[in-house]
Amino acid sequence: MADLRAWLEATLRRISGKSDLAKAIRYALAQWGALTTVLRDGRACLHNNAAERRMRPLALGRKNYPFAGAPEGGRRAAIIYTLVGTAEMNGWARSLPVRAARPDR
Repeated sequence: MADLRAWLEATLRRISGKSDLAKAIRYALAQWGALTTVLRDGRACLHNNAAERRMRPLALGRKNYPFAGAPEGGRRAAIIYTLVGTAEMNGWARSLPVRAARPDR
């Protein structure tokens, strides 16, 4: 990583400051602390896929909230999200029976 940083800094001095490559290098150098976190702490993750997966249902739901029909529909959705989230956090969701959809419906 030290060699990469030295290369980025040397390359940045040789190229036009307005180029897209220069912008990308400046961004990488500005984020260097976050980029090298995984080297300092082995528990750190190189990607944020887990966080993205946890946020996806909320983002998808947000697109559907205008179709809830009324403020009461949005309130009901919030209650359901709270119940499901609490069950998942406490490990209760694994013990709930899951019903498969019937093929005739």
